[in-house]
Amino acid sequence: MNEEKVISNQSVGDRLLELRSKNNMTQENLAEELQVSRQSISKWELGKTLPDVEKLIQLSELYQVSMDYLIKGTVVEATEKIEEADAAEKSSKEEKADEGIIPIYRYTTCLICALISGILCICAFVFAGQLFSSKVSDVENMDRQPVCIARIYEQYTKAEVLGLSLDGEIYKDVVWLDIPGLSEGDYINCYNDGESKDISFEYYTKTLILPVVIGIVFLIFFIVFIVEWKTIRIRKRVTKKKDNKEIL
Repeated sequence: MNEEKVISNQSVGDRLLELRSKNNMTQENLAEELQVSRQSISKWELGKTLPDVEKLIQLSELYQVSMDYLIKGTVVEATEKIEEADAAEKSSKEEKADEGIIPIYRYTTCLICALISGILCICAFVFAGQLFSSKVSDVENMDRQPVCIARIYEQYTKAEVLGLSLDGEIYKDVVWLDIPGLSEGDYINCYNDGESKDISFEYYTKTLILPVVIGIVFLIFFIVFIVEWKTIRIRKRVTKKKDNKEIL
């Protein structure tokens, strides 16, 4: 919706004189610009004659005012456009404010995610290493013996077992198991080299592969987050340099 607002009660000549003065132009300068005589400029400003339409358009463009202002002393305000401009300006300020917040948020988030991914990756590979070290490698040269499940920490994962060594001593060990449906008091077969109390098990292939795959996945996440973190860090340095140059 457009609104017409009267901002000047002057005559056309008075407005032309005022605009010329504001633009620091003499009558000779203006006459040369419009390709008319100085006397014509003088008559316009004294109100004896009025510029034709072509000259009014030239004056409007030269003084950066509307034709309405030159002729009637009014300004047509487009309310909707003004509101849109205000909204755009506000949005631009908010975006500039967010530019300083979002990178900091992303910078910290990427760093934290990289640390978490790195820790989980290490845990997965350490767990895989424990499984491989507990896996029986040479069944033919190992002694097979039963052990008793004394305590189950987590079904299908961790349990405490009791066994009887060759010299008749009872030993206790905490092991990782991949046998479902076990209960405390059950017996399972394990392998021993006959020289130590270390026991080994025949793990399923999927049990050995799973922690390795999980470790690789977290390793990929770690690399991705580190790359993103470094990218944001470089952008922050570039932005800081630009700001310093603008200040200088």
